[in-house]
Amino acid sequence: MQKLYDAKNYRKGLKNAEKILVDHPDHPETIAMKALFELGLGEEAKAEVDAKTALMKSKMSSMFCWHTYGSVMKHKRSFAEAAKSF
Repeated sequence: MQKLYDAKNYRKGLKNAEKILVDHPDHPETIAMKALFELGLGEEAKAEVDAKTALMKSKMSSMFCWHTYGSVMKHKRSFAEAAKSF
């Protein structure tokens, strides 16, 4: 999925993330990648919800999930919240 994100192929990446989440619905890093794909597609509200969900699923311990949440907050121009996340 990282290659799809780097190539800015957000729609295909989102489909792949959703397929993985059917089998493993509680995988926090996949939920975080889904949030990044949604952010790339301009769906900021969904991206924020998924980023928060990924943090909760990882029990606030995944650096990747924190980075994703920070990226979503930065995109929303909530720089104070983004700085806390990074």
